This record gives sequence, structure tokens and C-alpha cells, in this order.
Amino acid sequence: MRLSHAVLSTAVALSLLAHARAQDTPAKPEKPPEKKDEKPKDGDKKDEKPKEEKKDPFPKPPEDLAKILARFDKDDEPSRELKRCYVSALYYHLERDVDRFILFFHDSFERNDGGVLKKVPPADLKAQVKNTYAATPKTGLKLDQLIDLAKLRVYSKAQAKEADDGWKKKPSDIASVMADGDYLAIAPVIVVDRNKDEGNADVFYVLRKQDGVWKIAVGE
Repeated sequence: MRLSHAVLSTAVALSLLAHARAQDTPAKPEKPPEKKDEKPKDGDKKDEKPKEEKKDPFPKPPEDLAKILARFDKDDEPSRELKRCYVSALYYHLERDVDRFILFFHDSFERNDGGVLKKVPPADLKAQVKNTYAATPKTGLKLDQLIDLAKLRVYSKAQAKEADDGWKKKPSDIASVMADGDYLAIAPVIVVDRNKDEGNADVFYVLRKQDGVWKIAVGE
């Protein structure tokens, strides 16, 4: 009832006022919920910082390379990433894709020349690879026709010192040019008869981390 139509006693007026306030204000819970567990509303998202996606330092592999790389999906780390780097580099090398090929090389890459390491800066490496491509015809063989990937192995420096059996290029010799923390990735070239002298029919790379990514630090 509106006050203009009735005279209310002070006690009744205060009672109604208290009742109205009770209706307008919900009762407070004994233990208010913690705000830190509440999910932000759509209008509050402007205060959230977007998550930074980890950028892949290497290009997305083409379908045929992706199928080869899938062979190593169940390998433990760092074996999986080491093999992926080794295989990807050789794939782009055979494809004569110099820009992608050199992405897999460490900035401090050194060429192993008979046990003597010679530093090759990225720009020089790119120029040398281009000259090699210009001077030699492209092979028609695919990676898995040239390299026996089923026999691809990775060794730590300590393991390489004890892994000479079956290799033409002795891992123990390669270990002498490896730094602590480096890994050796090595696989045999597919040949008709490995008992014959058909050259040093193994392909190896020594890999080292650069900015958290495995890259080729020593090669031939």
C-alpha cells in the first residue's frame, strides 16, 4: 500500500522497509565461492593474454617425407627428433632444395675433413651446396632407396666409442670430434655387397642443440 493512501505507524513502516530490502538483496552464503575458480565470461576475455604457439623451426614435410618420419613416432626422445632431423636433411638434399636443406644445420656447423674440423658459416655452406648441385646430376633414387633407414642408429658420445661393429665409418673415430651432449646419427648406404670395398658406405651427422632444436653440427 502506498504511503500517500495510508498512514503507517513507525514500527510498521520500518518492518515493511526491512522486508523490502530483504526481497531486493539475496541472502549471502555462509562461505562465498572463491573467484579464482570462476571461468571468465565472454566479456572478460579482453583481459586474458593470448597463448603463444610454439613455432616449428622446420617446414611442414611433404606427404612422402611425412610417411617416412612416421616410422619414428614411437621412438623415445631424443632418438625420435634426432632421426627426424637426419632423415629430413637428407630428403631435401636429394630433392636439391638448398633453402630447406640448410635449415637443418647448426650455425656453428663444421665439416669433418679427415678428422680435422673446418667451420663452414651458413652463407658459405649454402654457396657450396649450390655449386655441388650445379656440378653433379640429380639422382633418380629416393631416400629410402639410397639409405637403409631400418638400420639408422643414434648414439651418444659415450655409446659411439663402443659401437664400431658393422660400420665402415667407425663411430669411435667420429666420437673424437663430438662435444659432450652431442649425438651421432648414422645409417648405411644400400649397396649390392657390403663386403666389397665400395667406399665409405655410411652416412653420418653429428647433431647438437641450437635454441632447443637438434641440428647438424658436424658432417662431411
